[in-house]
Amino acid sequence: RIGEPDAGFVGRIEPFLDDPGRLVVLHTDQDTVFQGRRAALEALAGQRGRIVEEVATFNERNGSPVFVVLRLR
Repeated sequence: RIGEPDAGFVGRIEPFLDDPGRLVVLHTDQDTVFQGRRAALEALAGQRGRIVEEVATFNERNGSPVFVVLRLR
């Protein structure tokens, strides 16, 4: 696992932050290689007055969550 988002994460996600209603799909914190992406997304959104809302979770057959869908409001 990598303890933080890769160097290009902010540059890739920034263009989408000003689009209200934008959906973002991330691996759950326990199932991602790049730790901290959700926290980075929430911090960047907060700087723009946006709220990150969790709208769905997709689980594996055994019930453990693997993906989360977030909406920027």
